Amino acid sequence: EKLATFDILNFDIGQTLVTIFFIWATLSTRNSEREKWEKFNLEVDNVANALKSEDETNAMIEYSRNISAYLYDEAYKDLSDEELLDALKKKYKRKKPKIYLYWNQFFYITSFYWIAFFIFMVINYIN
Repeated sequence: EKLATFDILNFDIGQTLVTIFFIWATLSTRNSEREKWEKFNLEVDNVANALKSEDETNAMIEYSRNISAYLYDEAYKDLSDEELLDALKKKYKRKKPKIYLYWNQFFYITSFYWIAFFIFMVINYIN
């Protein structure tokens, strides 16, 4: 009877399946962090190259004003050309180092466990 219910090992099938699913989900989507990191560093290079000539700088300003280029940055919409150029220079001043990528990937992959630990602490040590 104990062997059939896995009590002999104190084995919880449901929790194990949930854990395996979240490990698979985070490992299969972790490349998105690497792509974000690479895209940002490529953008830093593009901005640095665009600042070398006035035509390319103006093209970069026009591109930054395009709604499809920065859907998430609506703040660029109301800036003058000089303010927009300063904001772009500040945003893309330097590349993100490799440790930033590794740090992000570590917390991205283990996020399920951090949330589970927080819920465990709240449930067991609420008082």
